[in-house]
Amino acid sequence: MRGKSEALVIIIVFFLVMAICLGPAGAKAQGTEQGIAEATQAARAAGVPEVVLNRVLALSLERRLSPQYVSNFLTTLRLARTNDLAVEPFLLKIEEGLAKGIPPKSIAIALEQKIDDYRFVQDLVRRQGPVKASGALPAEDLTVLVDSLSAGVSRQELERFMETAPPVPSAMLAIAVDNLALLKQTDLKADLINRMLMTGLRLKGFTPSWRYLAKVVVAARAKGISGEQIAEATVAALEEKRDLRELMYALGFTSRDLRRGP
Repeated sequence: MRGKSEALVIIIVFFLVMAICLGPAGAKAQGTEQGIAEATQAARAAGVPEVVLNRVLALSLERRLSPQYVSNFLTTLRLARTNDLAVEPFLLKIEEGLAKGIPPKSIAIALEQKIDDYRFVQDLVRRQGPVKASGALPAEDLTVLVDSLSAGVSRQELERFMETAPPVPSAMLAIAVDNLALLKQTDLKADLINRMLMTGLRLKGFTPSWRYLAKVVVAARAKGISGEQIAEATVAALEEKRDLRELMYALGFTSRDLRRGP
């Protein structure tokens, strides 16, 4: 029990000392230990691992974070657990953001948005996902869908894409959505992108190598190959059950290109 509360005791002492040293300016720090303690206990009760809680509290000392943001971060971790999400990726975002000098307020807002995106995608999959699975999506596939929302795919676009997609394994859905986000950043027309991705889903042809389809498209466009030619070659490769390396060969890449891979 002592190990579980060690970091919490340290941070409480820190804020009490700050209140004493700062006088009137630190008056608000008195009692912050109660708010942080409550947020910590709530996160612990939700199942947030002790090592994660201790890391957040340690960061608050290292970075001299406002008690408000410490509580915000702890609340975010609690919400992640109550939504059946792994908390480690959220802790990593906190650590990365602070290391880059991003204001804690901006980090907290971004994490809240990410939680909301997870809720949206989870609900979308339950309602009309191509997988039609009764259980939850594997974490890695769910994350791909969620990340697409911060990579150029709107909620409306993702919902429309999943409405029209046929039933597929979740890994293939993730490959298609990942490519959707990346291909939207190219100069390919939307109808060509949709044709390639829907063909891959319809034929259940998106094996792991097809995760790099967007890279091949970018390389092909750099060689002067038109979007229409790329789409035709991609659809043909999928219909003939070829892998991505064979598509590269069909698009005129050399043996040296094939050795390097997409």
